[in-house]
Amino acid sequence: MIKNLVMNLFQRVKALEYKLGLIADYVVEQGTSGNWRYKKFRSGQSEAWYKGTVNISTNTAWGSMYFSGDPTQISIPTGVFNSRPTVNITVGNNSYMLGASTLTGTSANTVSFYIYNSRQISSSFTVNVDIHCIGTWK
Repeated sequence: MIKNLVMNLFQRVKALEYKLGLIADYVVEQGTSGNWRYKKFRSGQSEAWYKGTVNISTNTAWGSMYFSGDPTQISIPTGVFNSRPTVNITVGNNSYMLGASTLTGTSANTVSFYIYNSRQISSSFTVNVDIHCIGTWK
């Protein structure tokens, strides 16, 4: 109970400092959901970070590159964004040089992307995926 009172008082002090122009912005909510971490700011901006793995094969040719035939889709926790965020994806694997390309199918609730490779690999392999999203929640 005391912890809640202190947190409530702290939030009110931050809100007053924000209104007076003493601070530019502050976190109003933060948390984790599965492999996601997120923060929501008083200004309406929000950020989310994902760290996980996916299993794919790069066996669909496109010019001189090969990509995962179906897009990889990772759900974003509900309520973190109210529209399509700006997305940055980094993919990696100790055996292959990989890249990722986001799709217009990315939405407030889902990140959609292809993973591509310069080599055709028909068997499934694990890829480390790091995603950083910036957008708005209100």
